[in-house]
Amino acid sequence: EKLVTEYPKVAFGAVDTSVLYVKGLEAEYLPEFQKDVPRFVVFRKVAGSADKSKTDSERLKTSVAVLDSGVAYGPMSNLIASVVQNKATMNKVSTLPTIKTRTKKLEEEERAKRQRRMDQQQRSSS
Repeated sequence: EKLVTEYPKVAFGAVDTSVLYVKGLEAEYLPEFQKDVPRFVVFRKVAGSADKSKTDSERLKTSVAVLDSGVAYGPMSNLIASVVQNKATMNKVSTLPTIKTRTKKLEEEERAKRQRRMDQQQRSSS
């Protein structure tokens, strides 16, 4: 509630990731899901529109900043402030995330993606 009054121009939303899976975000940007451990991100529109009739150059482009430390009012407020002031490190989101029901199949795909990324990082660092 404090964040909503502190940042009136920011739209807030919540997803219960214990039952829902955010495809295009979880494996790519978020720490691995752990039961009862909340995660927090801030999106920022870079350019474009969500209108599907728009051309590729006009399509919606967005970026995301992830809270690395524990989810609490102070760190969340600091992250939002840094995004609003264009000071946060933002990661370009290549495809807009979609919300799906959390299933074992999606969790297995996420684990495989994380493992591939770790293997690529090890190969590139050796």
